[in-house]
Amino acid sequence: MAGVSSGRIEANTAVSVERAKVLSVHVHSNANCSSNNFQVKIWDSRPETNGEYAAGGTQSKTKEILRVTCNRDYSSNAIGAFHLEQDLHGVMCNKGIYVEIVGSGTGQVFVNYA
Repeated sequence: MAGVSSGRIEANTAVSVERAKVLSVHVHSNANCSSNNFQVKIWDSRPETNGEYAAGGTQSKTKEILRVTCNRDYSSNAIGAFHLEQDLHGVMCNKGIYVEIVGSGTGQVFVNYA
């Protein structure tokens, strides 16, 4: 199935505000995440009436569909980089797709959806 890429995401972002299928999620970090936890949460979400997204568990983010946590130092050449490719087999997000990045670690997220 062909899909659309969100492109590189480095901060909280609404990927889609319409019903969409998440095909895959890619998470990458080559930084020190051991003391600065880098966590990615993908939500089935939609903006609140004022256009803002509230904290998890509210009207806007009622269903978390994926969580990835990176908590190791990947900045050393000996260790390399962290990369996760997660196939979500077309999971449906009825409200939209929202990427939340938690912590002060660094990394990138790519969401492929249809």
